Amino acid sequence: TIMDEAPEDSAAYSYEAPFTVYSLAWSVRQSLTTPEPPSTSGPLRLAIGSFVEDFTNTMQVIELKDAALVSSLSGEAVPEGGVSSVWSLMPPPPPAPQRCSVLACSCEVEHPYPPTKLQWLPSADTNLPDLLASCGDHLRIWEVDCGAGKIESKGVLRTATQSKFCAPLTSMDWSEIDVTTIATSSIDTTVTVWNLDTQQAKARLVAHEKEVYDIRFMKDSATVFGTCGADGSVRVFDLRNLNSSNVIYEAPQGRPLMRMDCNKCDEHLLATAPLDSNEVIIIDTRRPNGPVTTLSVRIHTLPTKHAP
Repeated sequence: TIMDEAPEDSAAYSYEAPFTVYSLAWSVRQSLTTPEPPSTSGPLRLAIGSFVEDFTNTMQVIELKDAALVSSLSGEAVPEGGVSSVWSLMPPPPPAPQRCSVLACSCEVEHPYPPTKLQWLPSADTNLPDLLASCGDHLRIWEVDCGAGKIESKGVLRTATQSKFCAPLTSMDWSEIDVTTIATSSIDTTVTVWNLDTQQAKARLVAHEKEVYDIRFMKDSATVFGTCGADGSVRVFDLRNLNSSNVIYEAPQGRPLMRMDCNKCDEHLLATAPLDSNEVIIIDTRRPNGPVTTLSVRIHTLPTKHAP
């Protein structure tokens, strides 16, 4: 669901996917404007991935589109005065000619296994390729062309191994400082840092004693990143010196830590969420082994994300 923050007519837009949605990524690419009908990209464009217990899964790109255009393409009538997937959160404005918008799928592609995470190229520059990354069995790079309605594979990045089986990837993070760098985490206890220009690994290390569940680059850094995992620890690594790492937090009784995120305003603050917990733990890297505070919510936490 997307909240449109228009000052006079705020609305919520919903999209019902034909599958269970497992992963989601919000594009930061600048909006593109074209002649009638209006086209919106960037802030109102998302990628979603399916969860199907089978090899063949699906990845879709959905956008906010003009309802009349969607109706003409689908052959369905647009309800008079609006569409069922849009509802006002503010008092209705005076009657006036309105163009309704709906979330609709622009393009889709089959994806091997459920994508555990999706992430758009972290740049608003429209001169760069419109790239999307996914991870599951391997790290995959896609180029999206919503105008042509297609998503094309631009590369599959595989770690060198003698085994014919691959260790599933649990998460990844695309560096905002150096957009040629992506780091991935895996259930085989390793972290791999990739160079997208060469599509080769520039670093691979054993990061934890058990599965690594999440990874994030620290604020304003292309070399320092944090990880969390099944051994109950949060660790910080620096690509300039991979011979050591800092263990900045260890959960009581080694409780697995499933997700983490770095604060975009303060490079010293991290958040992490334990397995089957209703808590979010806030950590200061300058004060190892002790949380700054613990936030409690009413339901179990899994996604953990700081405001941008």
